[in-house]
Amino acid sequence: MVSLHDTAYPRFKPSLSLRELQHYYAPTAPELDYCAQHTRNNEQRLGFLVLLKTFQRLGYFIRIDAVPDAIINHIAQCLGVDQPQQVLAGYDGSRNRHKHCRWIRAYLQVKPFASRGQVVLQQALYGAALSREDLADIINVGLETLVRFRYELPPFSYFVRAARTQRTAAYRALFTVVYEGLGDAGRVFLDAFFITDTSSQKSLWNELKQDLAKPTLNGL
Repeated sequence: MVSLHDTAYPRFKPSLSLRELQHYYAPTAPELDYCAQHTRNNEQRLGFLVLLKTFQRLGYFIRIDAVPDAIINHIAQCLGVDQPQQVLAGYDGSRNRHKHCRWIRAYLQVKPFASRGQVVLQQALYGAALSREDLADIINVGLETLVRFRYELPPFSYFVRAARTQRTAAYRALFTVVYEGLGDAGRVFLDAFFITDTSSQKSLWNELKQDLAKPTLNGL
């Protein structure tokens, strides 16, 4: 079972230094100006900027209650907002959050995944599966593709399901090419390798595997 940590799927670091908080999560002057154009109070401003700064790092929107307190507190401090967790208590379920997501996508010039990202991702995963076997490697290609074409990232569970589906489809396509390329004679020839001899109780395939497992100098 592939896990999130096996891939390059973006996630928060377990701990953040003050330098990292200042570098990655402190709102810039243009961001503050843009926020001011679309918000009216502390709850909206803080929620807007937490969504904006975390999206810039993750590539997808996350619930406020899943954002580390260190990030929320740092952004709140930049805004001069006290008791930020209380200020944001109802933000996740508000209509403002949905509007803010649209404005943040527009500001960052990122397309929602549903707009055509699913097709782009499926094509990327299928192409990756033709030359890769490991599911994590296939997922990473899909991630790189969505980021390159500026799409919002879907949940990690979606990546896992889509990668498995496209890997299965790619393998079936490869098997079909090989099967049809062998022709009737080739398929009969290969089938004979797996027929067990009644006297030795072995097949040609068993003997071949033994030879490959214990190669000799003369055999090589």
